[in-house]
Amino acid sequence: MVTVPAWKGSANCITSGETIAGKPEFCLIPKEVGARTGEVWVKCGWDGICIEGRVNGPAPEWAAKPSDLVAKDHIEVWLAIAPRVTMPLIGWGNQFGDAKLKSADGCTNAASRVFEGTGAVDEEKCRKWHDRQRGYRAWLRRLFVRQRAIGGQDHQVHEELASLAWRHLEATYSKKELPEKLKPRGPDGVHASVAAANQGDQFAVFVPYSAFLPGAPWTVRF
Repeated sequence: MVTVPAWKGSANCITSGETIAGKPEFCLIPKEVGARTGEVWVKCGWDGICIEGRVNGPAPEWAAKPSDLVAKDHIEVWLAIAPRVTMPLIGWGNQFGDAKLKSADGCTNAASRVFEGTGAVDEEKCRKWHDRQRGYRAWLRRLFVRQRAIGGQDHQVHEELASLAWRHLEATYSKKELPEKLKPRGPDGVHASVAAANQGDQFAVFVPYSAFLPGAPWTVRF
C-alpha cells in the first residue's frame, strides 16, 4: 500500500514523454525473464486520479484491436472498492422455516432439521437453488471490479470484465435479480495517452472519481 499525494488542482493528465518529476510510488516487477521494468507515479486531484508510468526497453508492440489485447502489449488499470466482496450464506426456506446453507449438503443436513416433520423438504429443489445462487454470485462479484485495458494506436480504453458479466446475468437471470446500480455504463471519462520517451515509453491514465463504483466512503490504496 502506498500513500497517494494530493494535488490542489485537476489530476486530468496527458503524457508528453518528458521526464516525470518526483519519486515514483512503486516499481513494475517483471514476472518473467526479459520482461520490462518501469516505474509508476500516482496523484489525486479534485476531479480524479492520474496514473503515470514509464516502461523501459524497446518500443511496445501495441494491440491494434480488443482481440489483440491478450497477446500484445497493453496497459491495464483495475478499480475496486474492496479487495474481496463478502456475501452472506445462501438461504433456503419456505413457510415452515429458513436455513442457511454452507454448501449444497446443507440441503440434506441443516435444511432437513429445520423442516423436520413438515413433509415440505424438497432436497432436489434446494440443491438446484444453491447451485444457481453460486453461479449468480460468481458473476455478480465481477461487477464490483472495473478492468480497463488500453492498447492500439489511438490508445482507446476498453472495459470487458464487468460488461461481460452483466451480459451473462442479463441473459440468464430475471430483471428483478439484476443489480442495476452496478451495471457498466459505457464510456465513463477514463482516458489514456502514450508517448515515446528516453529509453522506453511513457503513459498516463486519468480516472475520474465518477468511474469508481458506488459504495461506502473509500480510501485510495495501491
